[in-house]
Amino acid sequence: MHGRKWQKHQLSEVRAVFGDLHWVSLVVPPAPPRARSARQGMGVQRRSKKSARTAESFCLSSVLFFEVHPTESRDKVCFVMVRKPLDRTVAHYTRFGVIDQFDGQEMNQLSLERLDLAVRRTGGGEYMARYLGCADEEGCEQPIASIIDLAKGQLRSCHVGITDHFKATLAYLKVLLPWVDLESISDIHARPANYLDGKTLIAKMTPTPEKVRMMEQWYAADTVIYDYGRDLFLNQTKHAMRCYGDVSSDDPIQRLKQMPKVSRKVRRKSEAYQWEVAKCIERAVYCREGILRDICSCTPAEIA
Repeated sequence: MHGRKWQKHQLSEVRAVFGDLHWVSLVVPPAPPRARSARQGMGVQRRSKKSARTAESFCLSSVLFFEVHPTESRDKVCFVMVRKPLDRTVAHYTRFGVIDQFDGQEMNQLSLERLDLAVRRTGGGEYMARYLGCADEEGCEQPIASIIDLAKGQLRSCHVGITDHFKATLAYLKVLLPWVDLESISDIHARPANYLDGKTLIAKMTPTPEKVRMMEQWYAADTVIYDYGRDLFLNQTKHAMRCYGDVSSDDPIQRLKQMPKVSRKVRRKSEAYQWEVAKCIERAVYCREGILRDICSCTPAEIA
């Protein structure tokens, strides 16, 4: 994904070259001598016990993408964080200067024509789908249905988190990446007192049903991607409970509440045990589909 050019499309006036973004690198301790990743279990051996792991991440509105890999190995863990499309749009509009281009008016106060323009200037409603689903400029010429399918495939190959359940996502990350200290980012997610989210925006548009209808139409693609990513994350929490050995609730909301507790329990265990749980969670993602499902000899519990 690094270096990919964002496509200008019918709903967007945003164009960015991701190769110009600033990447933050975090070097962390090497793996325990006896610890092996799921890929090593498939025969990909480390060339050095001293290989440190590097976590590189960037955040651009709706997608947070982690690429975690040993510097001397081709092993990788992919993590994509999805955000409610309208939440991203509202944040982009109010916090990144777009509102100034519309005389300080809130989005719900704009005429339908100016609302259309504001949506395009904040990335449009296909922003996340095209970012994940377009491999290059030619790929973005495909029908949006094909791009959505490719975006879903990208999500299935990665670990997924969701911003509106940040604590549960962070807890999952702590279990997945036991060698990374993530405490420093736990305090940066607080919302300002006057935060306006997508749900509130739509509620304010209720007196003008045409605006609501058009917003639903414009954001249909990214809504599909968000819902799909959310379902993947909820499935990941089930596997996290299984890997720890805890009883997983059938209620996804209860699992979200359980996740921070499980994370704390795992972190209190030995380093070798933490690695075993992390490997178990990693295998569950490998076992979603494709050739890795066969290579890893995935069990029914891992596929579920």
